[in-house]
Amino acid sequence: MTILKKQFFRTLLLLLWGGVTLIVMAIILHKEKISLNLWSLFFFWSIPISFIQEFLYRGFLIYKLKKIFSSSILIILINASLFAFMHIIYEPLALILLLTFVPGLFLSWLSLKFPNLWLLSLSHGILNFFAIWYAFF
Repeated sequence: MTILKKQFFRTLLLLLWGGVTLIVMAIILHKEKISLNLWSLFFFWSIPISFIQEFLYRGFLIYKLKKIFSSSILIILINASLFAFMHIIYEPLALILLLTFVPGLFLSWLSLKFPNLWLLSLSHGILNFFAIWYAFF
């Protein structure tokens, strides 16, 4: 299996896990879907914001962390932690930290294993879309 196929398969697993998790959490918390133009939400908010975050956290920060630390696990934990703490402005805080830290772990790991910012940004954008649609952010 080629590297791109492996990355696509693992990214797809992240999307499935993340999407199902967000929908289940929305049902448990009785979250209402917001009523916006979903295409606009996806293409003009979720994707651009996700690309910027992926560039900063997985493109730039992981590159810098690799110069400081030799441990991939430490790099992933630091990167995911900083990514999660960027979201502390949202409530409920504990849930938001969990919902951003765990995907941050997977995105950081994928970035180290298969550095493809386009695919990471697209998957991040899809997860953001569901998170915004169900009013987590």
